[in-house]
Amino acid sequence: GTPCELAWFPQGLAWQWSGVCRSLVKKDAKHRTLKSHLAWLQECGAITRQEAVSMIPPLCLDVRPDHLVLDLCAAPGSKSSQLVEMMCWEGDRFPDGALVANELAGKRAEVLAHQLGRLGSPCAVVTNFDACFFPCLEDADGRSLRFDRVLADVPCSGDGTMRKHPSLWDKWTLADALGLHQRQ
Repeated sequence: GTPCELAWFPQGLAWQWSGVCRSLVKKDAKHRTLKSHLAWLQECGAITRQEAVSMIPPLCLDVRPDHLVLDLCAAPGSKSSQLVEMMCWEGDRFPDGALVANELAGKRAEVLAHQLGRLGSPCAVVTNFDACFFPCLEDADGRSLRFDRVLADVPCSGDGTMRKHPSLWDKWTLADALGLHQRQ
């Protein structure tokens, strides 16, 4: 496969390799080298790798450099990274806004902090609260802060993954799918 620009993503900043199966990447030395190079680019903050479908929710928020954005249930951090990058798209000035990326699970919050840390942006902060009881935040003068945008990528059963991995149907149960409804 060859890389193709995702035409629906602004500024030509999203690309996708089509027709490359994971087993080939593991077996073929050239593909392994490319994957290793892409992982290195991600680690230094030059790129972010994520599923194309995961890029859509942040785009729908129409984030601006002066927005205060809350990303609940934010780990592992690809959408949070995208939100920070979007705040910097105008490029001629440093963002006045900020991203608060929240994750309840401690280990996942560590992964989230690492993901955002690789961007080197001072406009992102990681918090560790239950999204159902996220506290009110205040500015230095004690005034309540209000978020301009909120993204809540709540826990899910992963049913949509079955499109790519039909073998998951063997493990799927209605109880698992319904078990998260109350939490969601």
